[in-house]
Amino acid sequence: MPYTSLPLVVLLIPFLWSLSFAIDKDDFSPKSGSKVCVGKICDDSSVFHYYDCCGQLLTDCCFKLQTWVIIVIAIVLICTLVSIVLSLIRCVCKC
Repeated sequence: MPYTSLPLVVLLIPFLWSLSFAIDKDDFSPKSGSKVCVGKICDDSSVFHYYDCCGQLLTDCCFKLQTWVIIVIAIVLICTLVSIVLSLIRCVCKC
């Protein structure tokens, strides 16, 4: 059974295809530069993170991950979970 994950991939392709049209392309562009909040200058952003103004009066600098980093982490977690589940199913079916 070398193709146990093939049906899962086939089912995910239409979902991911439709999702790609619903997402704004600006969501994937890295947010850069230093942000100025009320009374405070935030640190510079990097390829992996950026700062955004937050709090009730927008006076604090909040650390946020870039969108692509969140997507990569989610994909790695989903692949890991699918791999574990498929391995358990394969182990149970062989025993």
